[in-house]
Amino acid sequence: MGLMGVSKHNFMFGAVDSADYNVLVGGDAVYDSPPRDVEQVEVPGRNGTITIDHGRFDNFELSYQAYIWVGGLHLFSETVNRFRNALASQKGYQRLWDSFNPGQYRLAQFVNGFDAKPMMNNTVAELELKFNCKPQRFLTSGDEMIEMTTIGYIENPTCFEALPYLEIYGNGTLEINGNTITIASGGQYITYIDSEMMEAYQYGSSGIIPYNSGVSFSTGEFPSLAPGPNRIVFGSGIGRVNIVPHWWVI
Repeated sequence: MGLMGVSKHNFMFGAVDSADYNVLVGGDAVYDSPPRDVEQVEVPGRNGTITIDHGRFDNFELSYQAYIWVGGLHLFSETVNRFRNALASQKGYQRLWDSFNPGQYRLAQFVNGFDAKPMMNNTVAELELKFNCKPQRFLTSGDEMIEMTTIGYIENPTCFEALPYLEIYGNGTLEINGNTITIASGGQYITYIDSEMMEAYQYGSSGIIPYNSGVSFSTGEFPSLAPGPNRIVFGSGIGRVNIVPHWWVI
């Protein structure tokens, strides 16, 4: 692509903002999408293959072509290593946001390191930054908490089923799209449900209390939010629910 093809874009990975390190990034690959997890099976005596769809997407590698302003050979190593160490210090999956897609972010790991190629009399270093990304591009709007105290609908604006985080106030029943959630009595007043992690828990005086045993679902599955309208119905004993929907696209 070359330096002339780089716009003034930046990314944030965990606590690291590339702009703080005088790094400009190109967007050639930021619109790439992950592969769907499918298996092609050949059957003797049959033409073609049978496709087994595992109902998920795989992780994929996202690359940024980047350039860091160094300022001269005497600063080259110091400047590049400062940026390299900052990225490497972010452990595990972190939020990866870039200004090409300002209303979205990914969950990514920086695991491959990078090489720096000097350019323009050692005033600039060319970098290729590679991140191992989960397949979803999460919408920042999906991180906003929705509070409900009576029957109503939540509109999923995407084509994909979302796995929400819930805070349920009370002991009783709450229905989401026909899936009735029953919170057993005898526990704390607020129950937290993380559908992505498939965990239910409460907080007590000693901290987090695992509570999967105190929560049941009529469908046998943790609640999800389908594309389009999702009906929320309050049963007896539940006064309020806070929902973080976690909308996503690919």
